[in-house]
Amino acid sequence: MRRLALPLLAVVAGLTAACGSEKVDVSDQPGGGVSYPTGADQAVVRLSTGGGFVPEGADFRTPPDLLIMGDGTVYLPGAQIEIYPGPLLPAISTATLDPDGVRAVLEAADAAGLLKAPPSYEPASGAAQVADAPTTSLEINADGQTFDHRAYALGFQPNGVESTPQRNALDRFVTQLKDLTSLVGAEHLTADEVYTPERFGVIARASTPEELAPTPDQITPEVVPWPDAAPPLASMTACTEVPAAAVGDTFDQANQLTRFSEAGATYTVVVRVLLPGETCDSFSAGPPTT
Repeated sequence: MRRLALPLLAVVAGLTAACGSEKVDVSDQPGGGVSYPTGADQAVVRLSTGGGFVPEGADFRTPPDLLIMGDGTVYLPGAQIEIYPGPLLPAISTATLDPDGVRAVLEAADAAGLLKAPPSYEPASGAAQVADAPTTSLEINADGQTFDHRAYALGFQPNGVESTPQRNALDRFVTQLKDLTSLVGAEHLTADEVYTPERFGVIARASTPEELAPTPDQITPEVVPWPDAAPPLASMTACTEVPAAAVGDTFDQANQLTRFSEAGATYTVVVRVLLPGETCDSFSAGPPTT
């Protein structure tokens, strides 16, 4: 069974999925159902976690825990390499849900009461207080509306039971999404494949002396030339979209300690793999830090 890990490092809060006017109304199909956007760049379900005690820039560079697009394409974290320093780019996998699979996800969301105005997800009085935890964000686009559910420290209760019915319902559905194969049935979901990015969002700034010095483990950051085909690093003080054709090979060889040189200066970069429907305008992120 495929299981989606919910990493503590999270996608940026406030990320907005594209949701256009093109809809498929399944009410005329056997069993009826919920309408949803059908474009390849239109998100139906986006699950992410963000914030908490993480390095600055982590929310920007971390992909969604799960993203289901209108055409049934699914994006989820791929196999991560347990090395230090880790690769610059996260591993992302992709699979495909058929329409019945997408409908099964939305029916489960409806059964959980999530296709309506989000309730308060504040913990009940007396619930265990959790510091520096992430916020779970679940965005669902269905029936011409966007339902944006956000809950701090979801799933962090010591006994595994949330403190309010609303938090319990959200937590149970998130748990279902973590095992997508069991939720929809294996016949409705293809096997995972490695996703090859087509676009990146890049933020750059001049490296500090500390970022060029050896780590406590005596690992010296490598400095490599910035590709000539890419926009100048000095121009990337905010998220800048860069095609994979210009930087993909360089990023594939880089790790989290790699620095980039251009015009006599050395830069630290944070990179976001831009999935379909995402642009630099989808994010708010400050200058990168390590």
